[in-house]
Amino acid sequence: MSKARVAQLALFVVLAAILWEKIRIPGFSQEAGTSIGFSFTNVARVSGLEALTTFGGKDSNKYLVETTGCGVAFFDYDNDGWLDVFLVN
Repeated sequence: MSKARVAQLALFVVLAAILWEKIRIPGFSQEAGTSIGFSFTNVARVSGLEALTTFGGKDSNKYLVETTGCGVAFFDYDNDGWLDVFLVN
């Protein structure tokens, strides 16, 4: 990632943090437990995702990969200017 891109990202984060209260829409708040007009449906099993991921709770871990968790990284792997996503399970 270029220095200019890093600087732009840092500037955006700082401005968002400073202006957070000012960008809120007056009178717009979502109370806990109220409907927002849509809902999410878990479709993992229907899609064929049936693998169980377990962290800890076992008596022993035979391999290092059994002791580490999942993760995600966003970086420009191929220097094309677009962030690439790396998911670890």
